[in-house]
Amino acid sequence: MAVPGRPALITTQESRPSDARLVLSVFTTSINPLNAVRNLKYNPAFEDEKHWGQRWRKIEFHPEGLVNWGSFGVDPTIDALQLYIVLRAVLRAPNRLQAVELFTRGHAFWSPAHLRSLLDWTTTPSPHSYPYNSHMNEWLEGWIDDIGGPLRVIQYSEALTRDLVRIERGLARLSRVELRVDTIWSEEPGEIETIAQAISHMLGEATNLHHLVLVFRDHAISDECGEYTFFDHILAQRAPCQETVQQSMRVSSSLLSRVFHLKSLRHLHLSFAVVADHLRALIRDLTQLRHLELRYVALWSREDCWEDILQHIAHSCNLEHLGLRALEDIHAGQPRLILCPEASIWQTDAVNVATYAEYEDAIICFAMRKSESLPVLQPDEFLQRKRAHFRS
Repeated sequence: MAVPGRPALITTQESRPSDARLVLSVFTTSINPLNAVRNLKYNPAFEDEKHWGQRWRKIEFHPEGLVNWGSFGVDPTIDALQLYIVLRAVLRAPNRLQAVELFTRGHAFWSPAHLRSLLDWTTTPSPHSYPYNSHMNEWLEGWIDDIGGPLRVIQYSEALTRDLVRIERGLARLSRVELRVDTIWSEEPGEIETIAQAISHMLGEATNLHHLVLVFRDHAISDECGEYTFFDHILAQRAPCQETVQQSMRVSSSLLSRVFHLKSLRHLHLSFAVVADHLRALIRDLTQLRHLELRYVALWSREDCWEDILQHIAHSCNLEHLGLRALEDIHAGQPRLILCPEASIWQTDAVNVATYAEYEDAIICFAMRKSESLPVLQPDEFLQRKRAHFRS
């Protein structure tokens, strides 16, 4: 139902008739015969401007509709819609899909409300606006009347939820998932929690996973972020209150709660701020784990430190490989960054640069039970002891 004088609402059930809509239908149909597909890797176009605008049969998917030879530029919202359409088509098709690698920025389609903002093109102010939760709440008030009243809203919300559930269940046959969510634009209250809960539901269906990469932070596209830190970025720039800390703990709980149940997991790569108790329990419960990567991981509680976590890894795991990079905690009341070769202390001179490899190797050897004593983790203290050893 449309309000006079306003454009008709476009939903998954109703769409403006166009050649583009027909091509989209052909796209979905064309996926089904590809029964030999084993891997889906989705590279976001907005991360590579040179390749942005790649189209399938002249079609670009975007929040204003489907436009022939469209050119709306680099926009994560546009890209999220393309990813949703591709993911839905591939996971529903009768193929041999085993692995999926995804990258999203911000809310994407991680909840029915966010999916609605992607699919209801005429209610999106412009393809370059980014619909945060507060804006979404404002849209909902007018949207209830536009769509035909509360009952129609319930029916439509149920349809979106069912669509997301079908995608979640499609992950049950996968053995490998790499999921990177960039939170750099997710600053509205509750948005990060909403995304984390949606990812948790998705992982709850992926019970056959052997390989999981879960990156949930700013600049999630890369595993090499230089001297990027959680505590400097969040504590100093966003000046969080106790509620922010509690939110981060809830996010950690949501993301890891379903990973506990992936008992066949052999390869795990984590990159986000965690609660130490959650991480310890995870390491203890995943008895089949052989390959562990912790990159850009911060311990939220001020009482926890990486010395305890490394001790726990050494006593609880039977690892064949361990990767550690840019780990943070609160030490002596101050943020501490360890195992980061890009940190300024390691770049002061050639000797320090060369010493970093020895520092990292000593820590990893202990965690993998190849040595008996844990070396000092504080970089400046490690270097001081090294120089004192040379002088003696």
